[in-house]
Amino acid sequence: LKVRAVVAGNYPELVAGGFANVELQFGKNDQPLVAPTQAIIPQARDKKVIIYRDGKPEFVTVSTGIRDSSYVQILDGLKLGDTILTTALLAVRPESKISLTKVN
Repeated sequence: LKVRAVVAGNYPELVAGGFANVELQFGKNDQPLVAPTQAIIPQARDKKVIIYRDGKPEFVTVSTGIRDSSYVQILDGLKLGDTILTTALLAVRPESKISLTKVN
């Protein structure tokens, strides 16, 4: 991350073009709602996940936060306890009947 700063005032210890190590702290969330990255379906204007509800898939728009290589934080769109699909996403059609083979 590259950041450029403007400092008001006179600080002789600061040298133009100098470098600094900066640590940013944000609000801590001990139990964020996360989903596997492969469950996220990028769309032109938003992101979706497919949840399992009453034997059928439901495509749900989600807002995402921070991510790593395995998981992405879900900020909005899912609730605790929702079952999301993580495989065969391209084969799923709205209103089709589906069955789950494994639930983690």
